[in-house]
Amino acid sequence: MIISEENGITHLLNRKGQARTLLKSKIYRSKKTMNLITGKSILDSKLITTNNQGKVIRIYFDGQIDTLKIQNLTQDDEYIANNEYSIVVKKNQIRFSSNNNRFEYLFETAPRTKPKVFFFNDTTLISIRNSAENLIYLFNEKGQLCNQPFFGTTDFSIGAVNQPNKLNLVVGSQEGLIYNYEIN
Repeated sequence: MIISEENGITHLLNRKGQARTLLKSKIYRSKKTMNLITGKSILDSKLITTNNQGKVIRIYFDGQIDTLKIQNLTQDDEYIANNEYSIVVKKNQIRFSSNNNRFEYLFETAPRTKPKVFFFNDTTLISIRNSAENLIYLFNEKGQLCNQPFFGTTDFSIGAVNQPNKLNLVVGSQEGLIYNYEIN
């Protein structure tokens, strides 16, 4: 468990609520998600998040903290990282990077939602909803747009609905309609 206080004190707790590690300095976290990068052991693992200035913070379970400035991030930007990929959403651009591929895409208007990654068989799909346009953009790992952007005003899900080998994107609208798009 991770508890971040407004005064910058961050507590790493075990499952019983007891202190696991004392951090060596204060962290003024942003409200963005914290990601876990798993290593071969807990000491090889780390947590990654951004602070309120947009810098990337790496927290190690021995109490060490690294601060990195990546791509001039601000507190409004999204930075998501794990063992397989990293995603940066800055203003109206998304950048995806994995061991196999990298791509960038420039939107007409800035998306205001956090990107999602879906895995299906050997396929990785990166999706983001642009709430200003009411469109959902779906990319493969190479950065190719899957079909045209899909219309939808609510949160969405991707998975097999009717046939196990075919993907569907399910999303709602303000009018109360549910759309079920088949993804080729």
